[in-house]
Amino acid sequence: MFSKKQLIVSLTAGLATAGLFAGSANAEEEAHSDIMPYVDNGVLLTGGYVFAEGTAEAGPFTVYEGELGANYEAEGMPGGDEPGFATDGSSTIVSDGTIDFAFPANTALNFNSLLLPGLNLDAAYWDGTLGGNFVATPDTVILTNELISVDLNGDSTLPGTTGFTIWTSDSNGVGHGHFDVFIDEPDATAQAGIYLISLELEAGSGGPTSDPLFFVLNYGLDEELHEVAADFVSAGDLTAAVPEPASLALVLGGGLVALGRRRRA
Repeated sequence: MFSKKQLIVSLTAGLATAGLFAGSANAEEEAHSDIMPYVDNGVLLTGGYVFAEGTAEAGPFTVYEGELGANYEAEGMPGGDEPGFATDGSSTIVSDGTIDFAFPANTALNFNSLLLPGLNLDAAYWDGTLGGNFVATPDTVILTNELISVDLNGDSTLPGTTGFTIWTSDSNGVGHGHFDVFIDEPDATAQAGIYLISLELEAGSGGPTSDPLFFVLNYGLDEELHEVAADFVSAGDLTAAVPEPASLALVLGGGLVALGRRRRA
């Protein structure tokens, strides 16, 4: 299992906010939130920052779920830019008011794309067929900050450029920014399905790195299938067939409870 926690936020194209939920899947929606990197005892962790409250929640969260919308940024391709990445050194962690987030001042938040464990692919795809498997993507997944692009072609060799700087924190260790995700195919011919990528964050060049993060991106499938895919990724064996939801609950030893606290938008 990749993580005991999930933070699930929306990557819907054009969506201005992504909600962070506390407690169960039926909990009341809170305000706009982003992934929040922080360093604790020399380890880079990922929590969640709630903008309206100026508070955050301790991680690590490693599995993220999002929607990709058509004609993102008027480019004629599916894409999105949520969640962002935000840090605020004065924010108190909701789950433990005695701990404050800390991110180094004047330090770049970098990311590097990773091969997906077991699959040995830089991006994977599931067409939504229960009993089917994640395979190489039919279309290239592009990650970009408008200056640098990383092309994930669903093969076993990462391209020469595997990442870039998302933002650099200020003198107080505060930063906020996004990068764009595109499916490199016109809307009309892009394949509906779940696109899966993995990356790690880094605090400064040669600094501490996070655990691998997994983005489960939905283009055009029913949300029920999106949820099945996110649960499957959290279970950990990406080479297995994606099971019926009831079978997945048995594998996880009781369903979502076995995954710990769940965050969704």
